[in-house]
Amino acid sequence: MKKIIIIAFILLGLTSWSSAQNGLDFDGIDDHVQTTYTGILASANRTFEAWVFVSSSAPASNLAILDYGLNAVGSRNTFSVSGSRQLIFISGGTNANISTAADAVPVDQMTHVAFVLDNGTGYLYVNGVQMGTGSLSTVNTPSNNQNVIIGERVPGGTIPFHGG
Repeated sequence: MKKIIIIAFILLGLTSWSSAQNGLDFDGIDDHVQTTYTGILASANRTFEAWVFVSSSAPASNLAILDYGLNAVGSRNTFSVSGSRQLIFISGGTNANISTAADAVPVDQMTHVAFVLDNGTGYLYVNGVQMGTGSLSTVNTPSNNQNVIIGERVPGGTIPFHGG
């Protein structure tokens, strides 16, 4: 059975009694959500997905969608949008990082992004279209690490998300 992490930044009127839009809005400075979930560990298959809105006024720097693990080679799970608007997954080290081409994540619009790790191969999707793939054979997330953080990177660096 595949384990899945689903992060939904925007929930659009999911109940019949509510027509309001709900979501998280990150200022790119100090906003994030710290969960108590340890994330998927070892080299197990995993999926991350989110609806994101990257403003054209967001800084040209990495914007963390989610992260967990340790700030060590092969031990973290940084899912983010780069300064050149690539979708990226970084675990660190050889065979542990993949990305899309520049400008794969559109600005000023809601965009569905996803990362899948399947038997040591990683896949990146933007609006349901596979935009990147590569070997992630050295991903090995240890236990006793930093729990899943939405909108920021694990300690050892800071790449806050700027948008919704």
